[in-house]
Amino acid sequence: MPYKYGVGDPKFGWFAQELLLRSGWPRRSVPSIIISWERSLWVGLAFHEGEHVERSSPKLQLVGMARLVGDGIYTAVLFDVVVHPFHRRMGIGSRLVDEAVAYGRTLGVAEVECCAAPGASGFYEALGWEHKDAFAWKFGKDTQGGSS
Repeated sequence: MPYKYGVGDPKFGWFAQELLLRSGWPRRSVPSIIISWERSLWVGLAFHEGEHVERSSPKLQLVGMARLVGDGIYTAVLFDVVVHPFHRRMGIGSRLVDEAVAYGRTLGVAEVECCAAPGASGFYEALGWEHKDAFAWKFGKDTQGGSS
């Protein structure tokens, strides 16, 4: 399948919202997606062009994305790695992760970490990532609409 890769552009916010929903993620507003991209170090997008499973799909369809956040010096964290269910196991997620890490390295970031969904550990381990034992703490409003 032909795939094209690029960096985040606010004009793709609507397509990102659709990709997240089709991939089983909770709804995020388009403005919040765009703001998160603007505040990220890097946003990678993967597009499929050609025939589509759905007739309503545009010729160029957003099928994957990932973003890297951090201070750009000491640490960066990989978030929101998502691939459309029909396009999984095609190397899209691997390429987006590799490009995010490579971008962090060009900035001189010493350490890249990952915030991953439960059950995704096998994917990251296959790419050479190691599980890092650490405590996770949360403060404030839940991004899925609840509160802590």
